[in-house]
Amino acid sequence: MFFFPDVVLIDALPLTGGLAATALFGALLVKLMGDPDHNLRDFRLVTVLLSVGAALYFIPYMLGVQANAVTTGQFQVISKFLVTNTNPGWAVGIAYVSVALLAILGLIAAIYTLKTGGRAEVAEASAANE
Repeated sequence: MFFFPDVVLIDALPLTGGLAATALFGALLVKLMGDPDHNLRDFRLVTVLLSVGAALYFIPYMLGVQANAVTTGQFQVISKFLVTNTNPGWAVGIAYVSVALLAILGLIAAIYTLKTGGRAEVAEASAANE
């Protein structure tokens, strides 16, 4: 829903929700291409991507969508900025950037899957035989 400009303009959604979904898709891509269960670098990357994705969704949701009805003054301006239907210029721009990033990540996933054939890495197969 964060990737459709018409939905973003009508519904009250967190401004960076599309970027949050893209970060979470990036974590899935790392899980596809790497082994976060056995590789510390991959585990840290997945953890960072999940944390960034959660922050990109949760902070604008709490400070924008939920606080929009009860805030006043300067905080009201910040709250309205963080909601998509009250900030259409940024919302549509971020939606298009999110779609582009998601397309790039999807292309990388498709190429990786076609290249490997869905089989496990050679290093994992040799480790299982030992």
